[in-house]
Amino acid sequence: MRSTTEYGETQLKEACHLFLVPHTSQLKNDYRDFKDSRGKEIGLSLRCLLRLIQSLRISTAECERGFSGMNLICTPLRSAM
Repeated sequence: MRSTTEYGETQLKEACHLFLVPHTSQLKNDYRDFKDSRGKEIGLSLRCLLRLIQSLRISTAECERGFSGMNLICTPLRSAM
């Protein structure tokens, strides 16, 4: 069984690898402090990683709206005119 200090550190390493952020001991300590404070204390290195993670799009709704708009304009009837 994992201790509570190790919980989530594998995901932290994966996030660092994905966003090309070095996995330093300072980042690891900031993450542990964040967990210990229950989200009230965020260190500088962890804050930088969180900003990168928050830049990801949640869904493809904007793309789908664009395709719907395009389909309203480019209809087979209009293309035949």
